[in-house]
This record gives sequence, C-alpha cells and structure tokens, in this order.
Amino acid sequence: MEVLKGIILAHILLMIFICIRLIREDFDFQEKDIMDMASIYSSHNKPSMWSQFVRLQSKTNVDARELRQHLRMKFPYILPEHTFPPLQLRTGGLIGQIHLFFASLTEILLLYHSPIETSGNSGRHLMDISVAVLNGRVAIINSSMKFAKEFTAEDTYRYTAAGQHLLKMDQESYILIYGRGLVPLSLYYGLSDSALSSFDLPTAVGAVSYYIRAVHSNWNIEKYVEDFYTSACTAASNGTKILPHVFNSVKSFLIDVTQHVF
Repeated sequence: MEVLKGIILAHILLMIFICIRLIREDFDFQEKDIMDMASIYSSHNKPSMWSQFVRLQSKTNVDARELRQHLRMKFPYILPEHTFPPLQLRTGGLIGQIHLFFASLTEILLLYHSPIETSGNSGRHLMDISVAVLNGRVAIINSSMKFAKEFTAEDTYRYTAAGQHLLKMDQESYILIYGRGLVPLSLYYGLSDSALSSFDLPTAVGAVSYYIRAVHSNWNIEKYVEDFYTSACTAASNGTKILPHVFNSVKSFLIDVTQHVF
C-alpha cells in the first residue's frame, strides 16, 4: 500500500511539474517550423512524373537518416540515430516503426513508418498533436464515423488534446508527428498493445527505457531546478490566466469518455 501511495504521489508531482512548464511555454520547438520543414522535405522527396510513369519508386520512400539530418540543421539537439535506432511497436492496433527524433516531458517528435497497410485508433492524449504526411496516404475518420478525409504527401492535419480518430495508413506511408502536452501520460497508449494484447513485455520495457533515455539525454538537472523555481513563481502570480486551458483539456477528455461509455 505504501508503495502504491508513493507511485501515485510521484505521478501527481510529475504532472504538476509538467503543467508548470506548459504554463511557462518553455518549448524546444515551434509547431510551424516543424510543419514547414516537413513540407519542404516531402516536396523535394516527391518522385517525378517520369519515374511514376516507368514505375521507378526508388525515391518515394522516406530516408529517416536523411530527414534526421535535415531537421538537425535547424535543431541541433535532435537525437542521434546510432543511440536511438528504429523501434518496432504496436500502438492502438497500428503496426509500425518509430524513429524517435526528440522527447522530453512536454514535447515529442517522431517519424512513424507503416511497412504494411495498417489501421487503428489514434488514442486520446493530453497533447496537441500535429501530423505531416511525408509519403503514402493516410485516411482518418472521427469517432462518430461522420467525417472522413484523406491526406497525402505535403498535407498536414492537427488534433487537439483529448481528441481521437480512427486512421488507416497505406503500405510504405510515413508521417512526422509533433506533440506538445503531458507526454508521459501517452506512454500508456504506446505500451497498451505490446504489454496487454500481445503480452510482449520485453518490447514494452524496451519502449519505456527508450523514452527515459531520450528525456535524460536532454536533461540538465540544474536548469530544471532553476526552471521549476521560476515556473512556480510565475504560476503563483499569473498562472490562473492559463490554467483554465489545462483544465478545459481534461474536462473535454472526461466528457468525451463519458459520452462514449454512457
């Protein structure tokens, strides 16, 4: 019982710390910069009309290493590939490969590759998520099954915290995903299939270790302690101006879940 109380307390303190950082808006990336760079990359990566005519598809696949280098030109703290190799993972029914470019307590940037045609659920996250399609085709359907849309290379779409949809990805589709919010809570979604459906505990444990190492690689304890103190002071003085946004996200999540359950 004492261990359980300790775990719950640790979760609460971690969430408070993350919320304070979100209030300060202390981010390593700007969504527009990520989406713009993804658009530039996918436009350069698009095959010519002649290569399509003669069915030469050598340039249609995205080179994760090349994309990583492309992003590193603007963001030098992008994670190195030799330390963070691709990770095979089942998430929300989707079967794919994850190339992790960056991860922290409040932000995550990754490339998702579907080597085969796959479909599943995006999951509900307490994050605002932006997606850029680099190659292939992605079809999304909202939870009420009343809205469907397809996206291809150079298209982008976004869904806000607590939102979710069904999606289908064609074979050899690549999407760049940038999320901002309570990132650690999304680990439960990322591990649900591996830990519960497949009972693939080594993969689940490996994924947790993968994320912790990514966060640690950008961790500066002195900077975080200083930021925490400054953030706490900021939150105490004017945090009430932005806290409603956090509470509304949680409220939307609970209302959405309640409507589906009852």
